[in-house]
Amino acid sequence: MKRILTILLIVLASQTLLPAKKHRPEPHNRPHKPHHGMVENHPRSMGFRIGVTGFDASYQHSFRRNQFLQGDFGVDFGYNANGRPGVRAAATYNFLWARPAWTHRGYWGIYSGPGVTMGYVNDLACYRLGNERLNPYGKKGAYGFMMAFLVNVGLEYTFEFPVTLALEVRPAFGVHFNGGYDRMGEAGEILTRYSGGAGFYENGLLGFVPTFTLRYRF
Repeated sequence: MKRILTILLIVLASQTLLPAKKHRPEPHNRPHKPHHGMVENHPRSMGFRIGVTGFDASYQHSFRRNQFLQGDFGVDFGYNANGRPGVRAAATYNFLWARPAWTHRGYWGIYSGPGVTMGYVNDLACYRLGNERLNPYGKKGAYGFMMAFLVNVGLEYTFEFPVTLALEVRPAFGVHFNGGYDRMGEAGEILTRYSGGAGFYENGLLGFVPTFTLRYRF
């Protein structure tokens, strides 16, 4: 019994005298790991995105740990930035697949996922003149319906207070439809009538340019 008590005292003393291991505190906005089979369903963040073609209101909603849905709705300046803007909407399902510890303060995250986008926007247009299909680069774009698949890749940083900054790359690959246009003469007469057509959505490639985002983190 004396030997057992002596061993217990030595173990307790060693645990008490050893310096406590410092654990990095979890952020108040980082969700706890759910029990097996449980599904998280709560708002993640909301804010705005701004890039070379326009800006959007943005909302993220968590469904499972490290998975969230992102919805964006905003204006698109399109190919003709001096004209009236179009409107667009996008939805992506993202997977948070890395949390690198690059800094002592704040929390990093890398995420990516597929999605779709559609809207009524301005883009380089394809026209038809008789049986000839034209793609007039260097001329003004045309407004029309756009639909495309996209890939979203983001790098985010969350401060120790509930604000998140992120850079997102989001190229879109799809089609743009337009109703055609009439080339008018000086007297107002129609010189050439171009019928509408469908072509590759050129502005979707501008998604390779990073977009800045600012969000409030719930």
